[in-house]
Amino acid sequence: MAGQGALGLAASTAVAVYVTRRRGLALGVKTAVGSAGIAMSPVLLEWMIRHLGTSTVWMIEGLAVWAIVLPLGWFFLRHQRRAARYSSLELESEVDRETTSVSGAGPTAAGGGIAGGGGFPIHQWTVREALHTPIFWIITAGVASSGMLGTGLNFHQIAALGERGLTAMEAAANFIPQAIAALVVTIGVGSLVDRVRPKFGVMFSMALLAGSMGLLSVVQDAWTTVGFGALLGASGGAVRTVEAAAFTHYFGTLHIGAIRGIVTTISVGSTAFGPVVFPLGYGVLGSYALAAAVLASIPVLVGIAALFASEPRRQSAR
Repeated sequence: MAGQGALGLAASTAVAVYVTRRRGLALGVKTAVGSAGIAMSPVLLEWMIRHLGTSTVWMIEGLAVWAIVLPLGWFFLRHQRRAARYSSLELESEVDRETTSVSGAGPTAAGGGIAGGGGFPIHQWTVREALHTPIFWIITAGVASSGMLGTGLNFHQIAALGERGLTAMEAAANFIPQAIAALVVTIGVGSLVDRVRPKFGVMFSMALLAGSMGLLSVVQDAWTTVGFGALLGASGGAVRTVEAAAFTHYFGTLHIGAIRGIVTTISVGSTAFGPVVFPLGYGVLGSYALAAAVLASIPVLVGIAALFASEPRRQSAR
């Protein structure tokens, strides 16, 4: 599990660091491809296990990582690192020239300004500085909310939809619209965050999550079931893309790995509570749908906080 989490974090951080134009779209494509791989792998692996055996499939998977992932990381990223460093230095030089020509002074000390079309902060924020900004904790709360509530709903989806009159087979089939919606919305949101402030992406993803939880109480036929699954899948895909793009937008790329590592740790921890929270809500309220409706207040509050969040500004050096 440690390797899986580290590989996912490294992949999305690499895209955030080395792609300097239309970064949100690139992150959306990366997240969509990753989600598609996760959705398709059970079918492929089940077929391989049936024909080759479990131990052989494990060996093939390990060798595939060595033969495909490691060479790509070594050869491709080595060249990209040099190009990205040059692009970043060139952009910072351009920002310094523009600032000097306008004000007659040196570069601004504020770290929240965005330079150029690529959305580069003039200042590269440290982890300590990022942790002292409200937007960091708002985005982290959004990721954690999605992790906890999304995992909880998926974990108890058959029981929750069975409560609404669906069979176990019908409830399990609802994972299909979830996967499709996640793919489509992830790419769309990635393109969107290249054009608008990332906090609006957080609001959008939280609205999707709250909508899916509220819709559970009115699920009664195929269309409402598909709508519930689509909203739930879309919210998870959206917030993962927004998170990676937002932190690069606000804090730069120099310390982005360390900053996102903290968020990933919190997110992974939050997923452990989801499967516990919903049964507790069911025990108190007597209904999964009612428990989901009450818990929907969490993404609503996060979305409201994002609405009123200001751009992070670095304190001027004294």
